[in-house]
Amino acid sequence: MARITEEERDKLRGAAETAISVLQRLRMERAEIDAKIGRFEAVVQVYEEALGRKPRPASDDGTEARPLRHKKGSAAAQVDAVLGGGADYDLRELGRVILDRSGVHFPRTTLLAVLRRGREAGKYERKEGRWRVKAV
Repeated sequence: MARITEEERDKLRGAAETAISVLQRLRMERAEIDAKIGRFEAVVQVYEEALGRKPRPASDDGTEARPLRHKKGSAAAQVDAVLGGGADYDLRELGRVILDRSGVHFPRTTLLAVLRRGREAGKYERKEGRWRVKAV
């Protein structure tokens, strides 16, 4: 690594000192915000207990744990993979299997559109409300 000049070192020191003060201020703000979040969560918890609801599970980062959102165009590949196993599924079962398998949630309408396109293309068939790969 090349040596830095005295002028560059001074500029870097000034930037580092500024960054340190900004970081300290941001950490203090984060602590204040975390305290406020804690108070609001306590109010919600007391309210839900008063209504007789089960308490919400606390997540690590403060957000609800939700399934990942699908990427556009990936639903057909997931449906192919699941139905390619030879089993037949109704729409809800198919969605659950895909969610368990990949951790990605697909809306019911998306799965239905993929299945209908597959039926029109001759890939899938539906019998008694259950979808499967069309027998050749």
